[in-house]
Amino acid sequence: MSSYEIREKIRKKTYAQHEKALQYRINHIKQKKANNLAASISLENKKCVLCGSTRFLVRHHEDYNKPLQVDIVCRSCHANIHNKNRMLSHE
Repeated sequence: MSSYEIREKIRKKTYAQHEKALQYRINHIKQKKANNLAASISLENKKCVLCGSTRFLVRHHEDYNKPLQVDIVCRSCHANIHNKNRMLSHE
């Protein structure tokens, strides 16, 4: 492999890593904004939409592009939602 090919390979790898990091930062900013907006939604007198529990409630976003579309779920159901999503993404 020539030195040009080696430099080109390194350049492409570096560019791909930069793009991945940039996309992560963009998504992280969306998440922070959505979570800050959702924090204004009161959990008082609410129930988990999945099991009906009134304890340990959290706000869950299915889509960070819709920051006020929030499901109220208990911590247990919230963990189950994310575990299912992780398992589906690895199939």
